[in-house]
Amino acid sequence: MLRPVDRPRHACAAASSSRQRGVVLLVALIVLVALTLAGVALVRSVDTANLVAGNLSFHQSAVQAGERSTELAISNWLQPNSALGNTTLHNDAAGYVAAGIAQSPAAGQ
Repeated sequence: MLRPVDRPRHACAAASSSRQRGVVLLVALIVLVALTLAGVALVRSVDTANLVAGNLSFHQSAVQAGERSTELAISNWLQPNSALGNTTLHNDAAGYVAAGIAQSPAAGQ
């Protein structure tokens, strides 16, 4: 005896396969968007890290230049003056005279 068949088996499998392909495409697109967002975040993080490293390097360079100039000022100006017992700020050899300029009362107005 023959039994009735509503649908052939291969037609069911084909319909299920096409639905699965649609879901796989949707999942692949979502994963692609997530990877793109992760890549953009990584690029921004690296860019920020480079800016911070550059600022830190600039800061250290400025501090080193300030320390060097302070050491030079102490060794070239303060130590010779203190060794001679010079208590004034005049340094005629360097062309520096610490003197105030007398101003008239009208100059302050």
